[in-house]
Amino acid sequence: MKKRYIILPALLIAGVVFLKPVSGKTKWYEKSLEDITRAIEIVENDAKRFAQRTATFLASPFKKRIKRRQFAIHGNPYKETIAVVRRGGPISEGEQKFIDRRRKTASVAMNKFVGFKAGVDVGLSLSGGGNRSATYTIGALLAMQKIGLLSTVTWMTTLSGSGWTVWPWLVAGSTLQEHKERLLASVTHGPSLRSIKHVKGVVDIILRDLAYGRLVNLATIYAAGLGSIFFDGLGDYNDPQKVWMDKIQENLNTGRFPFPIMTTLSVPDGRWFTVTPEEFGSASLSAFIPEWAGQRRFFGGASIGDIPYADRVPVSRWMGDSALAPGASFGDLFVNIFATMKEGPAKKVLRLLLHESPMERLRAIYSERFNPFRGIPDLPMYNKVEKKTWTDAKTIKLTDAGVFSGNPIIPLLERAAISPIPMVILVVDASSVIGYDELEKLKRYSDGENPDGIKLPFPDLPADREQLSTQPCTAFSNEKVLMLYLPMVKNEQLIEANKNNPALKDIVSQLNWSLKERMADSFNTFNLKFNRKKAEQLINLAQFNILVSAEIIRTAISEFVLKYLDKVNPAYADKVRTQLGLPK
Repeated sequence: MKKRYIILPALLIAGVVFLKPVSGKTKWYEKSLEDITRAIEIVENDAKRFAQRTATFLASPFKKRIKRRQFAIHGNPYKETIAVVRRGGPISEGEQKFIDRRRKTASVAMNKFVGFKAGVDVGLSLSGGGNRSATYTIGALLAMQKIGLLSTVTWMTTLSGSGWTVWPWLVAGSTLQEHKERLLASVTHGPSLRSIKHVKGVVDIILRDLAYGRLVNLATIYAAGLGSIFFDGLGDYNDPQKVWMDKIQENLNTGRFPFPIMTTLSVPDGRWFTVTPEEFGSASLSAFIPEWAGQRRFFGGASIGDIPYADRVPVSRWMGDSALAPGASFGDLFVNIFATMKEGPAKKVLRLLLHESPMERLRAIYSERFNPFRGIPDLPMYNKVEKKTWTDAKTIKLTDAGVFSGNPIIPLLERAAISPIPMVILVVDASSVIGYDELEKLKRYSDGENPDGIKLPFPDLPADREQLSTQPCTAFSNEKVLMLYLPMVKNEQLIEANKNNPALKDIVSQLNWSLKERMADSFNTFNLKFNRKKAEQLINLAQFNILVSAEIIRTAISEFVLKYLDKVNPAYADKVRTQLGLPK
């Protein structure tokens, strides 16, 4: 057996030995998930303490030297600023200023798109799915730009792979066509450290974490790896680990881009957290901190220690919290990594451990950071197993929100709930599971099945379940929100019907391949290195699905807005219907 197959099986076998006395006569895999989680956390915490003490001991002589020499520290404009927790709703003062500016240009674009003064907000939800999602996202953005829809968008939320497209694009400030070429170079190159400078950037991150006593784990390395792939050439001193949010803020101020919202999930309580160019926090906790203070210690609503040697958070570090690998379960790892193992005792043990057991659903990797809300009174429960609240937990764990849903719709609904005008939400879904079941989870969450019982304005799902997984666009709405579901499907009937369409025939000619077969190999979520030709095929599919749905989208938005106008300005609604030749 190759060495790379030995480590995880050995750990899992050790876990069984440890868990046996815990479970007594009852087989361990028949215990509740809560009991299994508690036992694993004991092992995990012991291992963390040992690793952290060792790392801290090794780094101790170099702490002051690290803090003085690291650019992330001495070049940090916020290094002597005490960060304060903001209590309130999801929209910060900075975000509100952006919204006020963006609404002016977005409303002009929407008026042009539908042919009348619409007066709605637009949010764009971009799903997770690794390189598949990153590639599909760039195709969808290009098509939306072509039909004039992208300019109507005020917010866009990302999760995992879609963030690999969006955040580097916002850092570069380039055109979408330019960014397409950059993205293709990234996804076809795959994960690697391309130069000594890349290696140094990763080492610098680890050294800073050691110097500040922060936990160094696989998620730390993974985030640095993402930076090396997707931010190559974009950072200060050409270092991909030196990319900061202020670069994105500069580009947002040009008015050319929607406001980005990165999403992640807290573990184990399952709260949606967001990262924006302004803040990190959770609307369900009504608590946020400045994003540049995301790695500091806090107590009682303010940052403590580190000044004047406080460091800042690279965008890649935030992207790691939202990304694919930290959310992988042991079951995912078995299916996608150990499936290539030869049959033998180790593989049999893995199958016993993981098949139809609670452990199959446990997350293998988390991103862990200091709890910024520690010491704030009256916060809700964080970990029921350990009986810790958000007030007293020292650290928090974050993972890929895709463990719950691949579609980051919740932050848009949080904004829709407090908006004075209706919202259109475009849901581009290139996750591994599309359709009714995926959306129903979000619907239940929005109806109150969440940690705080908060209700959000998610519309009722359409009665035709099959349509959601076969058609490139499905519209459903309530008084507050119009949702346009735009899944990654390959509808052969639509492709055949448009093979002679002058506007689409060039794209259609590139769609003679099987999506089902591609999903099984090339487009698998865990494939971190794409073939350029196949990546371009996925981009073409995204563009086709959006372009062929343009009139459906336009009609759905027009009808949604007219229903709203019937209530607030019926005279204008009648005038618009007359103008468009629609029945009153």
